[in-house]
Amino acid sequence: DRVDRGTRDLHGYLWFATYEGVSRFDGVHFTRFGVADGLPAAQAHDILAARDGTIWVASEDGIAWLDPERVTSQPRFQALRAHGTSYALHEDASGTVWAGSDDGLIRLHRYGPVVLPEVVPLGGKPPHIYGITSDPRDGTLYLATWLGLWRRFSDGRVERYRVAPLGERDDRVGHVLVDRTGRLWIIHAGAMMLSFVPRPGERLAPEGQPLWEASTLRYAPTGGGRRYVFEDSHGTIWLGSTHELVTYDATGFHALAPTALPFDHGIAVCVEDLAGNLWLGTDAQGLVRLAPGGFTAFDRGDGLDDGYIHGFVETPGGLVVVTFRDGLLFARFDGARFTSLRPFTVPSMSLGAWNAGQVVVRDHVGAWWYPTMDGIERFAANLPFEALATTPPEWTAAPPALPGRDIARLYEDRHGDVWIATLSATGLARWDRETGRIEVRQDLPAAEAVAFAEDAQGLWIAYDDGHLAHVVAGAPARVIELSPDLSGLLLDRHGRLWVTSLRDGVIRIDDPSTPRLQRYTTATGLASNQAMTVIDDTFDRIYVGTTRGIDRIDPSTGSISHFDIGDGLPNNHVATSARLRDGTLWFGTKGGAARVVPVKAAPVVVPPVAITGVVVGGRPRAVPLAGAHSLDLAFGANDDQLDLAFTTPSFVVGDPVRFQYRLDGAAAWSAPVVEREVHYARLAPGSYHFEVRAVAASGAISAPATVSFVVVPPIWRRGWFLALCVLVVCCAAYAWVRARLVHVLAIERVRTRIATDLHDELGANLSRIAIMSEVVTRRAHAREPLVDQVDDIGRSARELVGVAADIVWSTDPRRDDLGSLIVRLRSFAGDVLDGRDIRWTLSAPPEPELIALGPEQRRHLHMIAKEAIHNAVKHSGAEVVTIAISYEHAVLELSVRDDGRGFDPEACHDGNGLSNMTRRARASGGTFSLTSAPGAGTTIAFRIRRPGA
Repeated sequence: DRVDRGTRDLHGYLWFATYEGVSRFDGVHFTRFGVADGLPAAQAHDILAARDGTIWVASEDGIAWLDPERVTSQPRFQALRAHGTSYALHEDASGTVWAGSDDGLIRLHRYGPVVLPEVVPLGGKPPHIYGITSDPRDGTLYLATWLGLWRRFSDGRVERYRVAPLGERDDRVGHVLVDRTGRLWIIHAGAMMLSFVPRPGERLAPEGQPLWEASTLRYAPTGGGRRYVFEDSHGTIWLGSTHELVTYDATGFHALAPTALPFDHGIAVCVEDLAGNLWLGTDAQGLVRLAPGGFTAFDRGDGLDDGYIHGFVETPGGLVVVTFRDGLLFARFDGARFTSLRPFTVPSMSLGAWNAGQVVVRDHVGAWWYPTMDGIERFAANLPFEALATTPPEWTAAPPALPGRDIARLYEDRHGDVWIATLSATGLARWDRETGRIEVRQDLPAAEAVAFAEDAQGLWIAYDDGHLAHVVAGAPARVIELSPDLSGLLLDRHGRLWVTSLRDGVIRIDDPSTPRLQRYTTATGLASNQAMTVIDDTFDRIYVGTTRGIDRIDPSTGSISHFDIGDGLPNNHVATSARLRDGTLWFGTKGGAARVVPVKAAPVVVPPVAITGVVVGGRPRAVPLAGAHSLDLAFGANDDQLDLAFTTPSFVVGDPVRFQYRLDGAAAWSAPVVEREVHYARLAPGSYHFEVRAVAASGAISAPATVSFVVVPPIWRRGWFLALCVLVVCCAAYAWVRARLVHVLAIERVRTRIATDLHDELGANLSRIAIMSEVVTRRAHAREPLVDQVDDIGRSARELVGVAADIVWSTDPRRDDLGSLIVRLRSFAGDVLDGRDIRWTLSAPPEPELIALGPEQRRHLHMIAKEAIHNAVKHSGAEVVTIAISYEHAVLELSVRDDGRGFDPEACHDGNGLSNMTRRARASGGTFSLTSAPGAGTTIAFRIRRPGA
């Protein structure tokens, strides 16, 4: 909470040097940086925002700098540790950054991401430098050192000056400043502030003469301690010291005593924000904002006996504030403090009070009207204020002259008559000045009168039951029914009537003759619907006191500004208000009084919004510390969540900035919100465009910040994946249809083959049997021999059985493996070869039943093997036939070799056997080979790749 220096960067953010690091402030939130963020030491003595956007820090252990425009997820300062303690920073007109340290004067050269410090010789041992300033006209540097003031010219020459008078040993200079007029201000460690107007080429003082004695403009602040000089945008010079805040303008020096400031000691004006507010650093109480046109608070420390303010009365001798402590007290304001007293009360009157607002009257002749719980007292006209405590009242009134005992409100009209409202519902009393008598009005609402206002025709009276009465002399009272619990009344200079309610905010009546109501509530921007008091300023703005502070309404624009304890109010419960003749406004709260001098509102310009934080799918993305006004984001396949943080520097008092945003070009912006974050979850795939803008209460709108991004759909929802799926489905469907077609064709081929086999084999044999049967029948009738024909019929029948068995075997799906084929071949070879006394062997791979074969391949293998064995039996004259089946690397090979006579394949004119085997091999996707030579036997080989392998 010790704040030494401040600066404003080119985006409008404020930076502060503290004893625990540095902080950036956007008007709402602080972003803090310490040793963990690259600072060489936590204790920061000075901070500078250079014109190129970089931030420089002078710390207890050297210098550090930061580029807020650098894109990074974790901004860090770059430390330069080679120069001990650094105290001061300054940027001259050329953009050169200078630092003052224990090692003297340092010039900082920046080359992109690299900074090179250069110690500048000053002649002799360099002094500790506590402050630096420059004259933009010639580049002269003025150095505040522990050995007086040093002046370095642009050509390197150095002049040294003693500041303190001769005989004073301490000659430390704490700070120096060249203001916009070229005047040099020097702040000495002792109680000295002095000023010069340097002339080019001339010394500030003759050789050997101290500057204090040579200066014609000097000031001695109260107390020692902190010394810092600052120039605001209006050219006013501010000096902070231990016990006071001093200003200098065209009228001279002015000191603001500690009692006028909300802190004890250790004051320094650090920086001015974009709205013209001054930010004051203190030794142990953090920051204080000094706002132009802002509120000044007064409480018991300023002489008030109690903080609950019940009313205000303007007198020729000054403002009197009405407070309460066991009855109403009067406190007169002398411009700085209050002096309190309790008016003399007769024994028959009990002290007390029930309300705040129009509770005390000092009438036009100077008489005070004082309410009690048993009636009313009036003190003699023009009685000195102090005499109110000891002088008995000149007149009192109580029931039955009054309709009730407890006095609630008092009001003097333009005729000098005094209206007396009590808590009784039996009517309102009016004291007639001409007759001195009290008249009770029975024609008015039977309720408590809570507020009075007067127009050219008569008196307006607001009642707590919601009625509004207009009393015109010589005419019946006109009564309008409004909202319940009315509390305050104001007639502005345009003739508009403003009525406050404890339930329904503020009611505005532009033409009371034909009431048409316009309401202001929390729905339209008020902080609270419990409106208690209303007053206007000289700029026609309306101030509404509520239980949540003050709302200022600008009827010309409809904008509403809000003020609370953060803007200087002593308490947020605002019960009463008053406007003095000079335009000053006073507000009474339950914690003290607040004064404000209204100023004309300057046009509000809201800086552009910057995106300061981005989290995509739970992972932070790097953005500059200064923020980004436009971003294009890339999302991952599984990213459907976006978190954005944004801000804008805003410091307008009573005009808090809010934010509106929209996504994907929505026609309407969101309702204004104070939150500076937005979160989107489960975003549907697609392209998005996010916009956010700042909206001030005055209606000013900033340029928007934008974020463009594309939410990528998951793989299974992307176009290429869907196209691939469609392609796969189409291919699968095509493969299924093709397989189905192949299967159907295969079945058709099997059917055709079976039909052919049945026709060719079975049909031929059956026809032969039938013919032979007829021959046997004829011969039997002729009694001819029948043995040969019967044998022929039997042989044909046996062949028919074999063919049928082959047909059944070839179509049986249970036989689709190599083991079944081997069993079939072994049976066939045994029947054929054993019948001719030919020796034979058959070799096969282990576990042949595990080797699957398709029905067509199995059949072709079977037929080729049968044909080869048949040829060997019929033509070779072989003694040995070798049948070999092997299976390696998914290739099945069948060979039939005999040791017969052989033949020349080139000279062979085969009928159908070899050509059938070749055709079958080709149909099954295999290869067929024949190897033979005369006298060398014959080998027939067939190779096929197993299906699916």
